[in-house]
Amino acid sequence: MPRGCAANIAGNSLKPFKTVSTQEEQKTVRRQTGAKQDHAWNTPLTKQLTSWRRDFKIDMARVQNTTKINSSSGEWTVAILGSGGCLDTLSAIRAGVTAVWGSEIDPEQQKMFVDLTGGICMGDTFGPTIESASRVRYLKSGQPCTDYSRSGMRKHRGASGNTGWMFVKQTDVILRVQP
Repeated sequence: MPRGCAANIAGNSLKPFKTVSTQEEQKTVRRQTGAKQDHAWNTPLTKQLTSWRRDFKIDMARVQNTTKINSSSGEWTVAILGSGGCLDTLSAIRAGVTAVWGSEIDPEQQKMFVDLTGGICMGDTFGPTIESASRVRYLKSGQPCTDYSRSGMRKHRGASGNTGWMFVKQTDVILRVQP
């Protein structure tokens, strides 16, 4: 897509636009161009990254990761704290890193992690099983941060919120695991 153009999502037509900086200016441009989302302004890099992400299917991730785990060929390894819906896991695998283990308390999401990676789900990030986890080179964490976030319906409660303590407490786990 030529620089300085926006894609009209409805009609896929190109329309010139000026560089905008404030949210109000972005809303105005979206209204004028008919674009529905901020990412409608594609640069060659965003198109390349979008393709890179969308072309990588779950089955491909599963085969890539389990092959590396079974062959012990993965020099770069990762553990995912709070693996959730496995988006952190997928991005790591897509980048060529082998997901070895994760932590998650939701039973369905635990199954998703194991199915996707062929690795081990250690259960609760803050439980005792993490102590026995194998050492990895890279650690990702998906602990809830909504008590710190500006988005959403919650007030900014920080560490005193329902899940805010997890966001803070994850630093203890990171220091123990020492990737």
